[in-house]
Amino acid sequence: MASIIPHQVFGEIMEIARSDDPLQSRCQRTERRIAQFKADLKGPFVSPTRGRLAKTGLARDLRQAFNSQNRPPDHRVDFLAASDALAEIED
Repeated sequence: MASIIPHQVFGEIMEIARSDDPLQSRCQRTERRIAQFKADLKGPFVSPTRGRLAKTGLARDLRQAFNSQNRPPDHRVDFLAASDALAEIED
């Protein structure tokens, strides 16, 4: 199980954004990390309230990173991909 702590997940996405990989590869990696985060939130040891709070906190951090003018534009695309993946409705 990967981390469900929002700031750790955000840190992993930050590392992906800073990598030298091509943009498309980075976006795919951030989307996979968010999918793993969402799957882990459904685990047996995570209460629905804690899961909702974790998801809300990560969404806030991703929006702030995307809206930050201090980040390079290609990094902002990674945060947008992660934010979109987090906002997707699960079946």
